[in-house]
Amino acid sequence: MPKISVIMTSYNKPAFVEKSILSVLNQTFQDFELFIMDDDSD
Repeated sequence: MPKISVIMTSYNKPAFVEKSILSVLNQTFQDFELFIMDDDSD
């Protein structure tokens, strides 16, 4: 299976970013790249 890209966005919700990252890392499929975009949080 080819590598997939996971794109995550966030705006002023740091607690959800950690939870979301852990969710991605705990998947059984491991051939991925993770991009996290901050939408100019305060």
